[in-house]
Amino acid sequence: MKIRDPRRSYLVALIVCWVVSRWVYFSCLGVRLDGSPLGSYLQFIDPVLLKTALWQSTFYLNNHPPLFNLFLGVMLQSFGSHADWAFQVVYYGFGLGLAVLLYLLLLRLGIFPALAFLTTALFCVSPITLLYENWLFYTYPLTFLLVLSSLFLHRYVVSRRAADAVIFFSTLAVIILTRGIFHLAWLALVLLALWLVFPQNRRQLVLAAALPCLLVVALYCKNYLVFGTMVAGEAYQKTNFGMMVFDKVSGLARRQLIAEGKVTELADSIPYNWRGEQQYRELLPSIKRWGIPVLDQEVKSTGFQNWHSQLITELARVYYRDAKVAARQYPAAYPRAVVDNLKFYFVPADQTWPFFGGEEPLTTDPNAMKMRGLLRAWNYLFAGKLPFAGFAGKVPWLNLIAFPLCFLFGCRWVGLWALRRRGISERSETATAAVVFFMLYNIAYVAAVTILFSDADHSRYRFKVSPFYAALFSLFVASLVHSIVKRRLASRRSEGAPAGLVGLSFRGEQGRQRMGGEGVRPPRV
Repeated sequence: MKIRDPRRSYLVALIVCWVVSRWVYFSCLGVRLDGSPLGSYLQFIDPVLLKTALWQSTFYLNNHPPLFNLFLGVMLQSFGSHADWAFQVVYYGFGLGLAVLLYLLLLRLGIFPALAFLTTALFCVSPITLLYENWLFYTYPLTFLLVLSSLFLHRYVVSRRAADAVIFFSTLAVIILTRGIFHLAWLALVLLALWLVFPQNRRQLVLAAALPCLLVVALYCKNYLVFGTMVAGEAYQKTNFGMMVFDKVSGLARRQLIAEGKVTELADSIPYNWRGEQQYRELLPSIKRWGIPVLDQEVKSTGFQNWHSQLITELARVYYRDAKVAARQYPAAYPRAVVDNLKFYFVPADQTWPFFGGEEPLTTDPNAMKMRGLLRAWNYLFAGKLPFAGFAGKVPWLNLIAFPLCFLFGCRWVGLWALRRRGISERSETATAAVVFFMLYNIAYVAAVTILFSDADHSRYRFKVSPFYAALFSLFVASLVHSIVKRRLASRRSEGAPAGLVGLSFRGEQGRQRMGGEGVRPPRV
């Protein structure tokens, strides 16, 4: 008699769950992809230039990596007036792909299929996930890419196939070329870790990473030769630092610094809301004219400030210079900003720009307003944000407990693996440890970037690694269940359990190995 594989059954159930949930959100709640960021967001090139001068504009892009704007331009040119629906289909593809990849990753990590299904289904039907899936921004594609890279890292460590390593490093390169917070050093540290742990595969690893690294290096060289800076995003980095500092310097102190001539009047402004006021333009040096629309155009055709222009680059430099002066005058300002950022890191991912939990007038996001009640209920159940007034209703108690717990559990897992790695013969256990370490690395990296260098939107940054938190929590639950079952079996054996029970436990262990895939065992930590 053929035994049905529960992994496939749960995968089919997951796909059905995803499709039904999207139909409900789309038909009953009216949730649609919000394409309005295309004309207004400062990260995006003017839509007119995306349609008429795509390659020139992406080549001369200084304050952002080129790949996402290239994607936007290709979609606009390919689908024209139907681009909104094309974006909707593509983002649905990211959503379904993320669900399948996360489920497969959990199975490879040794999570039993029922728990893998439950974890993935909850993540995918979450109204917070739906907000990001229906938002034309790079956050959701990056979430998909991070999970994809984790899956192929596990595949590589188990199989040691060069193709898996090439896909893994290529995915990391795509992430770097999409989002400015990820740098070549981020990729290089991953390569170094694998190079140290797998000395017998060093040549293979270097060859697999060569082309992806060369693409990133080529971008850095282009930026240096054209603009004199290698890493994209100088304007954002300097502006964020300035806002962190000046936000913790009182208005009276700022005006005193301005009166003493130590800083310019830009210190008393908010650069992200700047609209080219003449009083501030006079504080900037002469603006170089490049003869390139994306660099010379100060205002987009949509009426919003062009943050890829040379004007904004000069503004950020002056603002950053003022911020360094203020930081020296008030050395406690920046540390206080970092402490505040740490508090906001744990806020639910819908309680940030541009969603703000659907609360008006803070947000104009149509999907957040449609799901306002659902978001409140979800945060009450899964973030511990209680419906109380005052301090008790503002704190996401479950997030404060679950996020550190998952991270510490992952650290313990990797630590125990490291202590006994010489006695481990199965590649699947090493692969699980490698993926857990990769997840911890990215959680720590993204947290450090947003807490230390970003002025706001910390939970939005965190969403990119939210599947990793879900995976670590599943590992924790599976480990706990496995430990309880193991103790009960040991207790029954010691009490002289009937042979049938012992045989049943043996067959259950074999079944779990079949469900987890080749060489995969339940968590041992």
